[in-house]
Amino acid sequence: MDPRNKFWLSIIVFVTALVVIACSCGGLTGSGSSPNSSPKPEPIPGLTGKWQAPKFGVTFTFTWDGANYQVSTTGMDSGASYPVSSILMVGNSLGWTYVDQKYGVSVNMTIDSVNGDQATAFYASSDGGGGPMSLTRQP
Repeated sequence: MDPRNKFWLSIIVFVTALVVIACSCGGLTGSGSSPNSSPKPEPIPGLTGKWQAPKFGVTFTFTWDGANYQVSTTGMDSGASYPVSSILMVGNSLGWTYVDQKYGVSVNMTIDSVNGDQATAFYASSDGGGGPMSLTRQP
């Protein structure tokens, strides 16, 4: 191949690679989100706060930092903290997993809406239990 053709072919490949990188990275001008961007609204309005599931003996506390939810789980009778091992937001549904140390089971939870001071979460535990769980907002 002629050396001039190799040169122009190399330039075309290089520019094409830059265009592909720029498109996949949101552009060279930083059009993606920045650390100084404003906080996002809560995906599940009204969820932040403390919620009890008396029938199941647990309290959930949800916080929103403008980008992600944080969840803590506490046994109502013991006050012991149950470790939350994962938190995942998919669309408008929040999922989290914790270990209920009183019964020694892993529990997967999901919630997608709040109705005033009431909410319904759904659970599936490693012992085969599962279904809806009524939650009541606490002061």
